[in-house]
Amino acid sequence: MDARLPKGEGLTGSFFATLTTLVAVAALARNFLPPDWIRAIRRLGNKITNYFDPFCYFTFQEFTGQSPDQNYDKVKLYLSGKGIAAARRVLVSQPKNSAQPVFALADNEALTDKYMGIAMLWTHYISQRTAPIISENQSASEDIHSFRLRVHNKHKQVVEQYLKYVRQEADVIEKKGRELLVYTNTGSDGGFRKMKRMWDSQPFKHPATFNTLALDTKLKQAVMQKLDSFSSDAAFYSQTGRAHKMGFFLFGPPGTGKTTFIAAVANYMQYSVYDLDLTGVSSNLDLRALLTQITDRAVVVIEDIDTVELPNRASTPQESGGPPERGMGGRRGVRDEDTRSKLTLGGVLNFADGIRSSCGSERIFIFTTNHPERLDPALIRPGRMDMHIELSYCTFEVFTSLCRTYLGVSDHLKFAEIQPLLTPSTKVAPADVTAVLDADRLHPDKALQHMLEHLQSRGGHKEE
Repeated sequence: MDARLPKGEGLTGSFFATLTTLVAVAALARNFLPPDWIRAIRRLGNKITNYFDPFCYFTFQEFTGQSPDQNYDKVKLYLSGKGIAAARRVLVSQPKNSAQPVFALADNEALTDKYMGIAMLWTHYISQRTAPIISENQSASEDIHSFRLRVHNKHKQVVEQYLKYVRQEADVIEKKGRELLVYTNTGSDGGFRKMKRMWDSQPFKHPATFNTLALDTKLKQAVMQKLDSFSSDAAFYSQTGRAHKMGFFLFGPPGTGKTTFIAAVANYMQYSVYDLDLTGVSSNLDLRALLTQITDRAVVVIEDIDTVELPNRASTPQESGGPPERGMGGRRGVRDEDTRSKLTLGGVLNFADGIRSSCGSERIFIFTTNHPERLDPALIRPGRMDMHIELSYCTFEVFTSLCRTYLGVSDHLKFAEIQPLLTPSTKVAPADVTAVLDADRLHPDKALQHMLEHLQSRGGHKEE
């Protein structure tokens, strides 16, 4: 690609060659001139350059503060579709288990895009930034990625319209090649102070759907209706002054389908999943930084939230108006002069329902626990968690649903013997049932006989 100045601008080119020489001389003289003189010379040089330069420049950096910049991501996606045909040096990568390769411009590589007959020159830059060392585990240098758009001054007024076009095309490309991902946080080492991605991802391949989910039919329909309303009523959320997000609180014994429920929601909504491990988060600031890097249209999950011991926000009678409150796991709160330096219940509450949680759109928060009685009521209050769903032991309706899924059987003589044994006192989780049925899924009669024996061995008895 020829990035030279247009014909007829030879005088300007000669001027810039001369200016380059002067800059080199100034660099040599830098050690002999006072700092004030150097700054004055630089200001003068910039003014002269801007006067003669016929182009204007727009820079899109990968990060704005500590958050990934959406404009950068849109430009990167848009240019990836043009990289093979228009650029000479292209970076090709293919994430693990991904079906399609990813194309990106190499460092200092440029390509020209045409919009309304106007040349739009894009250049990709990768530079190193020396950052202050926060901890002994932190790297002292990092790569900074950016795109620069060069447009002739006489076409400057078209840039806003062009960028709108770029964003629209990027959205189309994203929908065509959309691949659901599951993200996990990378751990806490002061990373929120660095401009870096704090989530690792891999393709989300869980096959669960609401058709295969072992759940009460009425409850399943209610959940799907809630999700449909959430997806289609963006205007309603705006009119009522509410952030476009919702929450599910799942509780019940182990093996009752909480993880499968999460996967079914993600597949139904076509949202990627952010699986947040709070044990890898050391402070409220880290948690806030993780939140800022979550994309729109996402399911944000904290599983077994009761297992994480967090100090409460108020820890003294003077602060809380009474005895110290317990944290989420039941521990007494601990006073800390700067709660930002540690992870607290208040930080988790703000993560789910604070000001920053409303910065994104179409986010679904899901908390799960085996022991709801251990949680602070503030964590699961109405408005923070829209639906409280108890996933309990296997009922006969759920059992017949599992038989259809695993055995292809809708009715069987053994059902009459099994139904009276599926009582709350038997405490058989859906996971136990699937394990028995799956072992003999090619032989339904044998599988149901084993199921009957399994229930009898668990102390199942007919209800009077």
